[in-house]
Amino acid sequence: MRSSDPSFFDSIAAESVVSSPAQGPRRVRRPSGRQCLEYGAMVAGRRRAYIQLRTLCCAAWVLALLSDVDSSSSTFTVTTAFRPQLNPERSQAPSFAGSREAFNAYKEPALPRYVLRSLMPYVGAGMVAATIQATLSEVEVFFKNSHDITLKVVLLSFRATLIANLLKFPFFEAIFAAATTQASPFVGGMVAGGIFATVTLPISNFLYRRSMKLPVQWSKLYEAYLPTLLRDMTYGILRSYLSPTLAVDVRPSVLFAVVFLACLGSSPFNQWRSFLLQHHSEKQPLRVYFKPKNYIGISLWAALRQGMSVGLGYVLAPTFMSCLLSRGR
Repeated sequence: MRSSDPSFFDSIAAESVVSSPAQGPRRVRRPSGRQCLEYGAMVAGRRRAYIQLRTLCCAAWVLALLSDVDSSSSTFTVTTAFRPQLNPERSQAPSFAGSREAFNAYKEPALPRYVLRSLMPYVGAGMVAATIQATLSEVEVFFKNSHDITLKVVLLSFRATLIANLLKFPFFEAIFAAATTQASPFVGGMVAGGIFATVTLPISNFLYRRSMKLPVQWSKLYEAYLPTLLRDMTYGILRSYLSPTLAVDVRPSVLFAVVFLACLGSSPFNQWRSFLLQHHSEKQPLRVYFKPKNYIGISLWAALRQGMSVGLGYVLAPTFMSCLLSRGR
């Protein structure tokens, strides 16, 4: 709904006069107070359903965490660089080299193929996480704005979000795995975040401007580059450091906690990025734009959604990769 269109309650408060050549001016009957109450109850019900959806997602993930604690087999192991990676018995792929000596011990002609096979589990986990994250995002949008949008619009938005996520999630997981295995957690996380921000920011800004129906300019493709770079580098560093700090065997539950805390730690830079991406006609000063209550709520839910997506992505990645390998044969 455009800002120039009258809202529902404005149309109720106003009385419009319609003129007819035969009958003269006549008054249009205003909606009753009962209709106002019904509309308010409908909006409140949808908001309650949206809150219940969030609660249900969190409760489902808590149950998954509790069941994961009781399981004796570990889905992940930690390399010498403290990087979680898929178990070779489940992923049917060789483990990534844990040290520079082991990495250089392979013959050079077989090295590219080995590296690609080693990174495939991370790419598969990123693809599954991208699908889960896109689904959660669009379900949230539908429940929040179900009185303004249709299912067709939601499906079109889901397709665009899924394409963007499939370009980002697998790329980051593969870059992060390669960088943190061959370097220290600080350097590896910083390099992975820097490469990811530099490569994917033009895609993000292009899709953002298309969704906002703004003209796409080459000079705007790297808009808000500094906060995006700091956000992704902070996320990579925190995720690298938190992985060995929380546990020796990195389970999906621990990976969820790692991603959740890393997202919270990088959320101030994400807020800064959103502030810089405001449209010029509706730009607000920082003291008006920044609202602590909204910031805390949005950051917590975004971190929960990201943690659930990545954690479930690594849980379901072995099944996904085995299906792909069986179809390729």
